[in-house]
Amino acid sequence: MRDKLTNPPMEYFGNVINKVLFTATAGDIVDRPLGRMAAMHRQEILASRAHTMEQWLMQSDITSKTSLAERIVIRLPYVDYSATDWSKFKCYTVDFGEGCPTFLRHSTYVQKHIICILDRPCAPDGSSTGYDVSISVDETSYDRFCNDNELLAYGTIIG
Repeated sequence: MRDKLTNPPMEYFGNVINKVLFTATAGDIVDRPLGRMAAMHRQEILASRAHTMEQWLMQSDITSKTSLAERIVIRLPYVDYSATDWSKFKCYTVDFGEGCPTFLRHSTYVQKHIICILDRPCAPDGSSTGYDVSISVDETSYDRFCNDNELLAYGTIIG
């Protein structure tokens, strides 16, 4: 984001999230083609670009002294699950001086009911090896979730 701004404040370190939300029922997600759901999300993203990034940043509180942990705990009481896709960030190519990461995983969720999609390290030939999907599951639903045969057909539960 820093490269999209002119003279950002010193307190701004470039970590800004512009949440784009759309609403769908569980039935919509199950019954509609994945492409339709992606198109609904894309429509919301394009609509949010009506404001320039500078306008959006001027509305945000970038001088807040509130800790990051406190800011993360924003509750969305009307949302059952929130999904975020980090798979396009190319995290495995980022080197901060100690080499590229060997594994990336969302370690903890302060906020419940979130799904995070992460890419996996590339194969030696550079091809994709798939995705890691982190899902925060309520304790009362965990056993049922872990024993869902339809889910297990597509992945492995590791914890």
